[in-house]
Amino acid sequence: RYAKSVRSTALQSRVEELAGALYSKGVLTDVMAHDNNTIILKTYNCPYHELAQEHREICDMDESMMRKVLGSEVNLSSCIMDGHAGCSFVVTTKIE
Repeated sequence: RYAKSVRSTALQSRVEELAGALYSKGVLTDVMAHDNNTIILKTYNCPYHELAQEHREICDMDESMMRKVLGSEVNLSSCIMDGHAGCSFVVTTKIE
């Protein structure tokens, strides 16, 4: 359901479009460029918080969804479930 919201070809714009789609579903987000090939997508709340407390595979599902939507490598670097203030997803240009 997020793929149709992400239309740009530039990685930064794609991440910003995904952040906007997440925001429209109630997820507070920030997008921060780290360097030319890396962007951090930070979320401050989890729409699946109660479920994720018992089923951490929800976090893997989010990571996988972002990979598919963005067409880039995405890695969860910090997680609300581990006591962090939010979840940080490191998005990098997919090198083939």
